[in-house]
Amino acid sequence: MMLHLETGATHCNEKRRAMDMVLEIRGINYFSATDITIEIGITRQTLWRWRQEGKIPYGHRFRNGRILFTAAELESIRQFANRIDPIDQEALNQLPLFGQKS
Repeated sequence: MMLHLETGATHCNEKRRAMDMVLEIRGINYFSATDITIEIGITRQTLWRWRQEGKIPYGHRFRNGRILFTAAELESIRQFANRIDPIDQEALNQLPLFGQKS
């Protein structure tokens, strides 16, 4: 919890909270999908889409149905999320709209 200096109200630092919620199973640290989305700064839908498209690791299903990721998988997801791709010049050559000639 953090104290807001002006109002005196407390709030939880979401990123810090997420990484404090590591689940250790048989000596391996796991992070939940929620932890990943907060840490990386993406939506849950984006995480699931990337998993479906095979762009990131699928993770591991825990007994309660939660999807968990190892630290190595978290790093892989972070690298994918922060990648920089060159612009494809051919994609810029789209068909003209409404019969316009280029």
